[in-house]
Amino acid sequence: MTLDLLTEDKVVVKTSTTDWSTAIHEAAQPLLNANVINEGYVDAMINSVNEFGPYIVIAPEIAIAHARPNGDVNEVGLSLLKLKEHVNFSEEGHYASLVFVLSA
Repeated sequence: MTLDLLTEDKVVVKTSTTDWSTAIHEAAQPLLNANVINEGYVDAMINSVNEFGPYIVIAPEIAIAHARPNGDVNEVGLSLLKLKEHVNFSEEGHYASLVFVLSA
């Protein structure tokens, strides 16, 4: 059911990105463009990783960025950044080439 939200206009494909926080922002851009989320939600996702570590990396090559629901989420949404070269979320080997953003 949630994957029905992942339409073609919500997918970004790139070769690489500079770092994990930029990856989250780039993955969220389609949701920002569609007014599904506001910039504050992107900040909240990045702050969560800064505070709690790379818990959003759920398996090798897969991260699901999210934050607590707040006033910066206008509707349920899902977007994806697909990278050819993975991005590191920590020095301990938490990396991803598929970075999803989930807003609830």
